[in-house]
Amino acid sequence: MAEFYNESLEQETQIPTTTTQSDVIYLFKNVWEYLLTFINAPIATIRNEDLDTKEAAIILGFLPFSLFLSMWSLMRSIINAMMRFGSELFETSSPAQMRSEALAEIGWGGIFFNGLLTSIVWFALIMFVPLAMARIFKNTQPVDTKKLFSQMVVTTIPVTLLLLLAAVLGFLSLWLWFVPVAVSLVFPLVLHFVVVRNTFRERLDKALYITFGTQVVIAVIAGFWLNAQMNNLFADIMGILLW
Repeated sequence: MAEFYNESLEQETQIPTTTTQSDVIYLFKNVWEYLLTFINAPIATIRNEDLDTKEAAIILGFLPFSLFLSMWSLMRSIINAMMRFGSELFETSSPAQMRSEALAEIGWGGIFFNGLLTSIVWFALIMFVPLAMARIFKNTQPVDTKKLFSQMVVTTIPVTLLLLLAAVLGFLSLWLWFVPVAVSLVFPLVLHFVVVRNTFRERLDKALYITFGTQVVIAVIAGFWLNAQMNNLFADIMGILLW
């Protein structure tokens, strides 16, 4: 009897582990299928396909990593450009060694933390600023915050993909890095308008004003934030090179 009880207890303790692993695999499978559907038809996917909160959180988690990779590629390209200029001007004997030393001196942990903080602040703005502006415009329709969260996460998908593309193109040329980054600033605006129109169920004019007002607030805050970050970035790079 004791042996049967112990076997039953072991089976009960093994079941949650198997279920948890299956759930994780199922979540990532759904995320992958959703991404493929979204790439094929972005607007139709936002309107017709519901994204679970856990799946949305997984997609949102890729954003800071893509931002970090793109910044790593940018800094590498900037250092390479400066090294080429310095080797031609000062006839440096070992530009490869100087490049390695410069990359090693950069605080990558701080860059990742700043990217994570930037992602959190940006997403909070694109989600909560429309809620505030909807109240200003006296929106009478109830808003499902879970649905709003999931659909706002969908607008980050092209940003993540374009930042990853920028990370790849940054290895080829510095100016190529800016092409997908510039597109990532424009393309999500269309999706943001679709989400606002779909979630708040406002007229086209109000949805347009809410979207435009949100982007103005984001642009002002992002301007101050990026200015400070870029100043620190170039100051660190120049300090490393001059050292």
